[in-house]
Amino acid sequence: MNTKLLLSIRLIFALLLCSGATYAASNASLWGDIDAPVVPTKVIEQQQQQLQAEQLAIQNQKTICELFSAQATLPNDTAGATTIQDALARAYKVTLPDYRVLIANKDAANSLYMQYRNVYLKTYCTAAK
Repeated sequence: MNTKLLLSIRLIFALLLCSGATYAASNASLWGDIDAPVVPTKVIEQQQQQLQAEQLAIQNQKTICELFSAQATLPNDTAGATTIQDALARAYKVTLPDYRVLIANKDAANSLYMQYRNVYLKTYCTAAK
């Protein structure tokens, strides 16, 4: 009699397992859509690279905003001094002679820098404040 009881318990347990597996296999919310196409790994890698590039751009924008906030005038901008000097030299070469004084004169260049800084801070750095 003990064997019959044990056998019936095992049979009920096996039936419960089979019915649970059948339910799980038929229910799409548990497993997702089996027929859905698998996204290629190259597409996933491209999406991740694009996301990383966007995050880096956001981080760089914050850095530029922080630098501009700290550097109110051109002589104080020690972080970007070489880049600014190179850009001014290139701009001097392509600028019309009437406007070269704005680049060559330190006060005029400082005024241009402060105007650009203010426009940049108002345009791109308002979300950071």
